[in-house]
Parts: sequence; structure tokens; C-alpha cells
Amino acid sequence: MRNTSFLGLDELVAFGRTSDQMRQPFVDVGGFIVPGDVAAEFIRPGNEGVNNGTEARGQAAEGTEGAGSPPAEAASGTTPHTVGLRMISRELEELLRYHPELEVERDGSSGFPALLVQLPVGLFRGLSVRAQLVLELPLVDRHRLSYPLARCGSSSHLVAPASIAPVGCAFTASASIGRHVPDVRAWAFWMGGPLGGAPVQSHHRYPDSSICACMPGQWILGVHPLVDYVSMCITWIAKALHEQELGFYPGPQHYGPRTRRLRDQRQEFCGCGRLPPKRYGECCRGSDQHLTCWEVAALDALAVMMYRSELDRQRRSFIPASLIGRLARGAGYGPFGRAA
Repeated sequence: MRNTSFLGLDELVAFGRTSDQMRQPFVDVGGFIVPGDVAAEFIRPGNEGVNNGTEARGQAAEGTEGAGSPPAEAASGTTPHTVGLRMISRELEELLRYHPELEVERDGSSGFPALLVQLPVGLFRGLSVRAQLVLELPLVDRHRLSYPLARCGSSSHLVAPASIAPVGCAFTASASIGRHVPDVRAWAFWMGGPLGGAPVQSHHRYPDSSICACMPGQWILGVHPLVDYVSMCITWIAKALHEQELGFYPGPQHYGPRTRRLRDQRQEFCGCGRLPPKRYGECCRGSDQHLTCWEVAALDALAVMMYRSELDRQRRSFIPASLIGRLARGAGYGPFGRAA
């Protein structure tokens, strides 16, 4: 076993232990992680209180006003797009308090109005490893992102088990919900060192290589603070670093049978999304091994199709044009993993 103390990985080890015990770490100003002891709740950076999302933005829940329907201001003559800009402006002001080096630019790569928000991530004070986080922040009200998918013929062609995921994405594959794509998409890149500029790689991601930071409903655009979602993304980067340096991905996960079989990490939490989670060797490993290669490939292809169909419906690019070059650069990496 490597001497992690000598390598300066003490903070990373403590973070992994915290995550594997189902506890959420504290994310400080600048994106520095401080392992904490708050179970199953998210702490807002710079805040002494705990925010689990229920009190955020008027206690709105998915499917209620402010989440799946236009805000009340729209009925009084203010356009939904204007309301969206006001909301985004408030969110960015709050985010700037905790990430003062963030940069914002308009993304004009498609007909989908959005901002690209970039900010450096410190990760751990005792390590020199740094990353940059890039967010695609919609400039539309959330009801534009929540329409159900159009059905083609029999609904059975679009409905699949909730455990489907192509490369580790946490979406429910249900055609009636239309929640396969996260409200805010995010990508991460390493800064400095031999992998500088290369995308942060993880099995726990969406088909467009974006970060799978949380389960659907855990964070909702216009309901929960953007700074909380950024903290989840930073935690995701730290887990990817933990797997890279220490050999396993800590904490609960959600991804499909193809990736579970390829990784075969018996001691990690199973990717099926079960609550409370169980270790893979005690959960889905047996049933995964009995699936044929054709069944695994078919489930994987269906999940990708549903994800891309929802992006098309929302008029969002699979990967924003301004990110394609960056995703393709660095150490033989591409947008879908290490080049062969």
C-alpha cells in the first residue's frame, strides 16, 4: 500500500472516507474541499447553516410553480425570458461571492440561449492539483426544459428500466418525465501539470461527457441555489481524482450494467441507484453477469438515444461548439474517454 501521507494525499483520503460514509463535505471559498460530518445534506459554501434544498427559493418543489411551470411574474406582463435573466443574474451574484475568479460569456453555438460560466476549482489546499469548471447555464425558464418527450408509436419503444445509463449518468429512462438531461450541464478540465487542459475523466458521467453531479430532483434550476450545484460538481471532480490516485470511486453512484460489468468494482457502492446503497458485490453483480452482450449493448444504445432526443427537443447542442476543441485536447483524451 502506498504511503499516502508521504504523497500528501491525507486530505484526499479523508475526503474519500467521508464520501464512503454517505457524508457530504464542505466546499469553501475558491472551491477548496474540507471533509465534513453532515450526513445526506448539502452545505452551502460560506454558510454556517445546513441547506438541504427544501428551503431554497421559496420552498418550490418539482412540478410546482417555479419548477415545472412559468413563474407568476409572467402573468403580470413580464416575459418568461426576462424572468429567467433576473434569476440567473441573482444566482451569478451569489456564486461570485464564493468563486470570485469566475468568468461569464454568452454561448452562441446553437439556438439554445445560454451562458458559459467558467471558474477555477482549488480542490484540496494540500495538493497542487487544480481544475477548471465550465457550466452551460440556460437563459430560459425551467418549463422550457421540462416538456415530456414526444412519443413515436408505442410508448414501449421509449420506456426502459431506470437503471439504464450508457457511461454512468444518473437519469431515469422514462419517456413521460423528460428528465434525462440535467438543467445545467457542466464539464471539468485539469489545470497545469502533464494533463493540463485535458478533460477530467470519470465513468460517472452523461453521454456528452458532462458531469453527473446528482440524481434528478436533488437539484432543480430556479428552485435550488446554483452555488449548491457547483459544490456538487466540485465533489464529483474530487471523486474522479480519488479514483485516479487511490483506485476506487467513493460514495453512492448511479450508472448502468455495461459500465458496472466493465469496472467490476465489488467493494464500491453499486451503480443501480438503490437506497440505501449496497456494495456492488452484494447487489447487482450476479444479475449483471447473466446479461448477454446484446442486451447490454441494446440498453446502452437506448439510453444514449433518449438523452440525445431530449437535447434535440430542447434545441441544445450535444456539446457546445466552444467546448469541442478543449474536450479533444490533451494527453490523448477525447470527449468520450482516452483515445485507443
